[in-house]
Amino acid sequence: MRILHSIFLGLAAAAISNAATGQTDPKLTSAVVPDPATVSLSRAKTDPGAVELIARAAYRVSIKNGAATYLNRASFNAQTSVVQLTTDNLVAGAVAPFDTAVQYIQVSGTTSANCVVNVTDSTKISCNFGDSQLAPGDTLEFILVVKSPYSGGRIKFDWNFGGDEGNGGGNGCCTKYDKTYTELIDPVANPDQVNRHAQSFMVKNVLDQAFTGTTGGVATEADPWATFVDLKAGYLGASYTKLTLDELLNLPALGSCSALNKNQCWLSNISIPATTWTVANPLIIRLDRHSSIIKNGSKLSNYIIQYSTDVAGSYKDLKFCSLGGDPPSLGAPSLGIPCIDVCVEIPLTSKPSPFIWRCTIRALDNGGYRAP
Repeated sequence: MRILHSIFLGLAAAAISNAATGQTDPKLTSAVVPDPATVSLSRAKTDPGAVELIARAAYRVSIKNGAATYLNRASFNAQTSVVQLTTDNLVAGAVAPFDTAVQYIQVSGTTSANCVVNVTDSTKISCNFGDSQLAPGDTLEFILVVKSPYSGGRIKFDWNFGGDEGNGGGNGCCTKYDKTYTELIDPVANPDQVNRHAQSFMVKNVLDQAFTGTTGGVATEADPWATFVDLKAGYLGASYTKLTLDELLNLPALGSCSALNKNQCWLSNISIPATTWTVANPLIIRLDRHSSIIKNGSKLSNYIIQYSTDVAGSYKDLKFCSLGGDPPSLGAPSLGIPCIDVCVEIPLTSKPSPFIWRCTIRALDNGGYRAP
């Protein structure tokens, strides 16, 4: 009797262990890829007039039922956590919730992913496929969107995919467990990168604005060059895209900059793949320059903004969108030819005579913009 009891306990322990690790089947494939691999931390408002940036991470999920039978009760489940850059130690108080305004974005496949964020814990999501079934040969690709936290080193994305083989169910087939990570730009370790870089997955009608720095895209003496981009809701193409902002300065490859700006070359590279805009609802780009990097006595009207739709290519002078003006007006932007909506001097009150020289650009596509 003791021997039978011992065998029973051994079998039970094996079954529990197997359930924890999950079985796999080479005919059932699943993968998750973070896209982009690095995103900005979200940035809170610094004052009532500033803009908050809620950056997004995205996870592209691909699954396939290569078996000869249906998968019953097939599901994909995921949970996020915020961990340190080099370990899986949790970052206290930091969360990366799934975006309930998006739920999921279907990329391919005829079966719906049917993803729903957990109503009591927004770091969890569950996706059930159609009538809880995946037919033989079915493939499906979809995107899950996560809000970036305000602190932390990485978003950890734990996931599992599985189901029972056979239309009748109960066979206990296969569940795959895995994890992936999205790296976060740490403002403590990389303050300069935060001031000059922003990266996020963009969802139409959900996330339309992004900026460099931590002051809502407004230039300061500590961060004297700021780039603010407003995609609005009118961009054409897919319902999602990625945005990358990079600011560079003092670039020898661009040639000599005017002494009016203390021989500093300032450049904003704006990358928003596979998107265009309309004249009625253009891409808005705002370039801020703090007076601390403008030579005293400079005539601001002499400043020229240049652009290139190929950052490695030659730069051309921007003209004004409005009628009249100097240089002559374009009237409106066109593909590859943006125009200046307005340049204004914004006074500041923090100390005597500081100001921001702010130029707003209307564009139908993106590229590189050199300093005014």
